[in-house]
Amino acid sequence: TTVLDINDIFLYEANTEGTGNYTQFTPNRNGGIIDGTANDPATANRIRGVGSPISGSGVNIALGNFSSNNKIPVDPYNLDAVEISRGPNSNLFGLGAAAGTINLVPSKANLTRISSSTSVRFDDWGGHRLTFDFNRPLINDKLAVRFAAVDEAKGFTRKPAEEKIRRYFGAIQLRPFRQTVINASFEKYDNFYRRPNSVTPRDTVTEWAATGRPTFDPVTQLVSYAGGRTVGPFPVANENTTLPPGLMAGINYGRLVAYVDGNGLQGITATRTANPITSGVPSPFTNNSNVRYLQTGTDIMRRKANPFPLFFAPSVTDKSIYDWSNTNFVAANYGEDTASTLRVEGEQVILNTASHLVAARAGFMYQKFSRFSRSMIDNTDTVVYVDVNSRLLDGRANPNFLRPFIYGRNIAERADTEATNYLLQANYDFDFAKRTRALGWLGSHRLSGVHTRSESDSYGTRWHYQVESDLPGVLPAAETGANATGQSSRWAMQLWYVGDAVKVGDTALRLTGFPDDVARHVNRSYDYLYFNNLVTPGAWQRSPAQIRVGEGLIPNAAIRTWSQLKNSGTGFSLQSFFWQSRVVTLLGWRRDEVEPFLGTLKPASQFPFPALPGASRADFLPPSRTYRNERDTTTQSLVFKVTGQLRVFANRSENFAATSPRQDNLFRPIAPASGRTEEFGAGAALFGGKLDLKLTRFQSSQLYTTNQTGVAQLSIPAFEANLYNALIAAGRGSEWSTIGLNGPTNAPYA
Repeated sequence: TTVLDINDIFLYEANTEGTGNYTQFTPNRNGGIIDGTANDPATANRIRGVGSPISGSGVNIALGNFSSNNKIPVDPYNLDAVEISRGPNSNLFGLGAAAGTINLVPSKANLTRISSSTSVRFDDWGGHRLTFDFNRPLINDKLAVRFAAVDEAKGFTRKPAEEKIRRYFGAIQLRPFRQTVINASFEKYDNFYRRPNSVTPRDTVTEWAATGRPTFDPVTQLVSYAGGRTVGPFPVANENTTLPPGLMAGINYGRLVAYVDGNGLQGITATRTANPITSGVPSPFTNNSNVRYLQTGTDIMRRKANPFPLFFAPSVTDKSIYDWSNTNFVAANYGEDTASTLRVEGEQVILNTASHLVAARAGFMYQKFSRFSRSMIDNTDTVVYVDVNSRLLDGRANPNFLRPFIYGRNIAERADTEATNYLLQANYDFDFAKRTRALGWLGSHRLSGVHTRSESDSYGTRWHYQVESDLPGVLPAAETGANATGQSSRWAMQLWYVGDAVKVGDTALRLTGFPDDVARHVNRSYDYLYFNNLVTPGAWQRSPAQIRVGEGLIPNAAIRTWSQLKNSGTGFSLQSFFWQSRVVTLLGWRRDEVEPFLGTLKPASQFPFPALPGASRADFLPPSRTYRNERDTTTQSLVFKVTGQLRVFANRSENFAATSPRQDNLFRPIAPASGRTEEFGAGAALFGGKLDLKLTRFQSSQLYTTNQTGVAQLSIPAFEANLYNALIAAGRGSEWSTIGLNGPTNAPYA
C-alpha cells in the first residue's frame, strides 16, 4: 500500500487535512512562525478545519478504543483498520479535541491462519522501507503469536534531512474457552529525525536591498549608502523609529554571541558596550552606550509592538535569497522520539440466545512516550539577515561585513509521559422480533455501558547554551541579578554566517551552506574579549581566564514542569434499529471528570551555582491537586433509509478537552475548551454499491480556546478587592467568580 501514515490517509478522505494538503503553522508573539509541520508532522492535521484547542491542529488518536498519544505516528504495518469519526463524539471520548477521533484497530494474532509477508520499497529521494509480518498458530484455534517490524528511512528534497524509524510489534491471542478471548500486544517505537522546514524563513534582505543597501558604523553610528552618502548619527533612543528603512535594532543587546562560520568558532563577545563607570564590577552584561551592532529588518519587524502586534514579517519568496527547493534551512535542528505500548484485553460472552446477547470487555494499556529535541534555529529566529556593520565594536574592520547570517539560541528539550488506561465495557443486545412476532415492530437494540480511567505522569524541561564560568571582576557567580545562573545575560547565543559577502551588482545571496551540527561548540572553554568600562578610557581586554560554555536549564519555571492528570468517565448509549433497520437511532450520554496535579520546584537556593532545579522529577515537591473539572456530554443521531439506495441522516454530538484550569488576568474562570458538531445530509448508494455519494452540511465548533493553559501567576490584590467590593455594592455579586480547588466559586479572591 502507498498509505504509510495518518497524513497519507487524510489525502484520500473527505474533510480531512494532513501535511499533503495542509501546512500547520502558528505565528508567535515575537513575529516568528512556529512550523508545526516540521516540528511534529504526526499532529499537523485536522478534521473539518478543526484541530486541538491550543495549537489548532492534531486529532484524537485511539488504539483499540484506548486513548493514545497522538505524537506517536500512525503506521499501517500492525493495523487491521482505521476508523475515522469526524467531529466531537462523546460516545468514543468525552475528553479530547473537537476535530474528531481516529481509532486504530490493531492487528491480532490469528488462531487459525499461518501467514508470512514482507515488503520493500525505495524512492528517488533516498528513502526506503522494509516491513515484515509473521503469524503462527501454536495450538489451532487456541493459541497464536504474531510479530511485525518496520525499518524505514525517509528521504526529502530539501537536504540535509533525514528520518530513521524502527518499530517492532508482537501479539499473542489465547482462547482458553469457547466464549473467552484474551489478546495482548507490545510495540516498541524509535524515530530519529532531522526534518526540513515546511515554511520559508522571514525575509529581511528584500526590503534592505530595495532601500539602497544601507550599512552601519557601530563606532560613529553613521549610516552609509553606495556612492559615499552618509546620514546620522543614530543613537539607541527610539532607534527603530529613527533608523533608515532596512535597518533595525541589533541582536539581543546584553547577551553574549558566539560568531561561527564553516571554519569554526570565530569568537565570543557582546553586541553593545557600556558607558564608563568609576566603581563596581565592569560587567560585560551592562549595555547602555550607543556603540552597538545593528541588523537588517523590515518595517513590520521594527514596529512589531506598535502598531503591528498582530502582523508577522513576510517570508522569503525569492529563490535568489533562499532556494527552498533543495536546501534545508533548519538542518541544525534534530530530535528523537521513543515509545513503548503494552495492551492486554479480554472479551467474554456471558449470554448468547436467539434474542439476547450479553458480552463484556475489559482492558488495560500502558504507554510511555519520550522526546528529546534540539532546536538551534527556534521558531522566533527563522530569519535571514545580512551583517551591515562595517566595523567591530573595538573599531577594527569587520571581517564578516555584508555576509548573510542566521541566528539562534539553541534550545534543547526533554519530555516524557507515562499513561495508564483502564477500560470496562458491557453490551446487551435484544431483538424483539426474535422474541415474539407481535412485538417485532419495536425493533432490535444494543445498550452499551463503558467506564474508562486513565492516569498520566508528564515531565518536561528545556535547557540551552550558557556561560558557566565564575570569573571574579568579570563574570562573577551570583544567585540573583544579571549574573545569576540562567539569566539572559549568560545565554550563549549563536550567529552563523551562511554565505559570502554581498558585492556591488549582486542580485542574489551567495549562500555556502546552513549549519547541521552545533553541538561541537558546547562544553568547551574559549578566550573571551570584553569591554572594561571601569578603566579610563574604556578598553577591550581579554578575560584573565577562559570562559566555559556549557548547557544549563532555562530559568523560566513555567517550562520546567512535573504534572499528573487523572481522568475517569462513565457513559451509556442506546443504538436502536426499527422497521427492518430502515431507521437507526443513537442516544448517548457520558460524564467525565478531570483532576490535574502539579509539582512545585524546590527552592533554587538548594542548588549550587550554576545548577537550577528541574533537571529531574527529584527536583520537585510531590504534585498536589490544582483543580477538579467535571462535565456531561451527549450524542444524538438518526439515519433513515428512504429506499435501498437513498438515505438521510442527522447528528449532534459534543465533547470537552481535558485542559488544566484556566483563568483570565482577573482570576475569572475560563470554561473548559469544548467542541460541538451539528450535521445533516443525504447519501446514495449507486451501481450496486460500487459508488457511494454523500452530501453533508455540518457546523463544527471549537469553543473557549486559548493559546496556552494555566492560571494567572500575578495579581493586584487591591485592584481585585476594589472590583469585588464594587460588584457587591452594585448588587452584581454573581458576576464575580474565581477558581478554587473544587471548581468555580463566588468567594472573594484571597
